[in-house]
Amino acid sequence: MVESKPSPQEIAVINTLGRILTGRVPLEEIPKEDWAPVSRAAIRHKLGPLLAWTIEQRGFQFSDAQPALQALQSNAKIADFNFQLLLENQAVIGPALAQAGIPVIWLKGMALAQTVYPRPYLRPMDDIDLLVPYEQREAALQVLRSLDYRTPPQDSLSQKMGAPQDAPHHFHLLGGPGGSTNLELHYRLLVDDRLLQLGEMDWFWQESEIHASAGGSNAFRLLKPEAHLIYLAAHAILQHGEADFRLQRYYDLHLLAQQPGLDWGVIIDRAQALGWIYALERALTLTREYFATPIPNQVFAEIQSRRQPEETALRAQRLQGAGYRWEGTLLGMEDRPLLERLRSLFWLAFPPFTYMRSRYNIPPGRAVLPYYFLRWSDAAREISSALLRRLR
Repeated sequence: MVESKPSPQEIAVINTLGRILTGRVPLEEIPKEDWAPVSRAAIRHKLGPLLAWTIEQRGFQFSDAQPALQALQSNAKIADFNFQLLLENQAVIGPALAQAGIPVIWLKGMALAQTVYPRPYLRPMDDIDLLVPYEQREAALQVLRSLDYRTPPQDSLSQKMGAPQDAPHHFHLLGGPGGSTNLELHYRLLVDDRLLQLGEMDWFWQESEIHASAGGSNAFRLLKPEAHLIYLAAHAILQHGEADFRLQRYYDLHLLAQQPGLDWGVIIDRAQALGWIYALERALTLTREYFATPIPNQVFAEIQSRRQPEETALRAQRLQGAGYRWEGTLLGMEDRPLLERLRSLFWLAFPPFTYMRSRYNIPPGRAVLPYYFLRWSDAAREISSALLRRLR
């Protein structure tokens, strides 16, 4: 799901949502007409179950905003069901990889849901992310194929563009119990060597630990809070970019930043070593803006004292505002040969009819050509915005 940078009106709603989730505003003071947009924003940003739980914990009784509460409750039930399904996947995958002698680190949602959130279902996720050693990536892929995980088919546009089936940092698979679980089998944490050299992955493996649930029924390896926080900051700012905005990413950081005994010195040192000082500062700044996260001021002072020219900062700024989709397209093509880039640009401008009908939900019998003009005008606005931002 692709997000987009929120408008000023959406930012006001998001700020209200942040204040509610962190207990900085009495629920009785929220105007009744605000509950519908706040609830929609929470669901859109994968925080619907958390908002429903927060309302329940604070004993707030809806009167005029009952439909909003019902939407949140339905969203929470779906998230609970989905988490149970993902847990079944984890229970199958973990032992299978262990039996094959392949270590695995569970990333993002599956790790955070079971460690820093009050209840696992409060952290909805679109897929499962796990990390295996680079040298064992093909062996891990074969293990997962033996468990009936398969590479999903490409759409017609990706086929015409000659796009690789998998991203340069993970294999995308679909299957597992129920046959509908999206899984990303990572062998790198970020998309390429420009963001994280392969040799620098060793530190993250060293900064991992075993988590055992109550009773020890579900033990799994995850990143330590310091390593997870650094990774998620880079993931939000350098890989997705600010304009590809999902508030949940910053709530994850909000919870990690409050973990007992968190070593900010380790975080800042490693961010500097990786060239991620800008990404760390920006991610923590946004986290504190939205959730008033109690990050010590001396942490920001130390980060600012470590500022240095970083290539990653330029990438982050390209993905920060208007035109970010075009900038992301260019970044994704930088390592491809010229002819492949030209081929990709041609098919982006003139996608197959089958893709256009699916992408724009064109009813049967309706002409497709007018939707090409819609696509081209949107692309022209996007490219113009990117060029204007560069000029400024």
